[in-house]
Amino acid sequence: MKIESAVRITTNSKVAYYDDIHGIGLFFKVKFNGLWGVINQDGTEICIPKYDDISCFKNGFAKVKLNGLWGFVNQEGKQICIPRYLEVCDFENDFAKVKVNKSWGFKDENGLWGFIDKNGKFRKK
Repeated sequence: MKIESAVRITTNSKVAYYDDIHGIGLFFKVKFNGLWGVINQDGTEICIPKYDDISCFKNGFAKVKLNGLWGFVNQEGKQICIPRYLEVCDFENDFAKVKVNKSWGFKDENGLWGFIDKNGKFRKK
């Protein structure tokens, strides 16, 4: 991949234009029309620009923000947890802590606390 400027990316015979670009580890976070997505080092779009913000990948996942709420995508760009949390922490040991209302963790319909696993599923504490 060749970065000719902050907005033009050339890969083989393909050219892509973005409003902004930032390196996030082995990937690049790209901005187009005010929204962020992710491309890999070859310039292939992993996650189309549709989020208000994207963090660096940590332990295989990036935090994504949409309409003020946070969720997660994996390194293939698959959204594993839709943005529905006020705040989220990075995945560690296959779990992520999330903030619901004023409390951290995850509360199910029975009032049990737990965490979100790397598949986006609720797990009891």
